[in-house]
Amino acid sequence: MTSGTAAMNKDRTPGQSLVLSEGWMRVNDSVMGGISTSRAYMEDDVLHFEGQLSLANNGGFVSLQRPVPEEVFSGSTDLCLNFKLEPGRQLQVRLRDGRGSDGVAYRQSITASGDWQRVQLDIGDFIPVFRGRVLTGYPGVEQTIAPRNIRQVGLLISDKNTTPFHLLVNEMSACTIH
Repeated sequence: MTSGTAAMNKDRTPGQSLVLSEGWMRVNDSVMGGISTSRAYMEDDVLHFEGQLSLANNGGFVSLQRPVPEEVFSGSTDLCLNFKLEPGRQLQVRLRDGRGSDGVAYRQSITASGDWQRVQLDIGDFIPVFRGRVLTGYPGVEQTIAPRNIRQVGLLISDKNTTPFHLLVNEMSACTIH
């Protein structure tokens, strides 16, 4: 698993922020017979995503995903995220193009510190995956996603840790590092 790198010592040009209160859809392992649970809600301008993974029935993931308007990432090089999650938990940030929600995703993983973390994830460092399998070197699979093609962003937890989790997000935006 890769770890998201924070390049916060560099100058950042802010881009368009995603409205955190709109458009999120939960997709849990129940779509494949699992029994993990989650819920999402807004409180004081913070997106809360909480629940518990279950490894029963070959399960073990919970996710939130939302559409992204065409212009959000055009001209940007990075995704900026400010979040808080229990220490040691793995958060995957996923990007998709407009070819459907069950196709190739591009992911980058971040290990949570337990404190608020501000990270800038280089879009070029996201790796292609399909249902958890890395697709590096597969014929016909683009190895990077072009920022102008990003049509969906997602947050996924699948770290096999069955203790309850509580993810908080108060910023998600397109940005560029100089």
